[in-house]
Amino acid sequence: TWSCSYEHNNKSKTKIVVRDTNNKFYDIFEDSSSKYYYETIKENENHIVLIDIIEFEDLYAIYIVQLDKKKKGFSMIGLNYQSPDDGGTDLISGKCIIF
Repeated sequence: TWSCSYEHNNKSKTKIVVRDTNNKFYDIFEDSSSKYYYETIKENENHIVLIDIIEFEDLYAIYIVQLDKKKKGFSMIGLNYQSPDDGGTDLISGKCIIF
């Protein structure tokens, strides 16, 4: 389990990523309302790279999460093409406690 703190829009937030018994990763939201499973793209001794594609009717977003095992941190960005000037979400990153 990775419990990560970060700032977004001047608010402190927490991202919790859990590895289940089937070796799959998923998010637990702060209100514990739902889970989104990620596909593990690559894992080595230093990093875990996860991806998820979320689709809402004609809209979609691809979320990429990088968990840094050595630095105990994470980075995440959502990518979605809407126009040449808008291609995704803000990059977020922060420090993590790993259980």
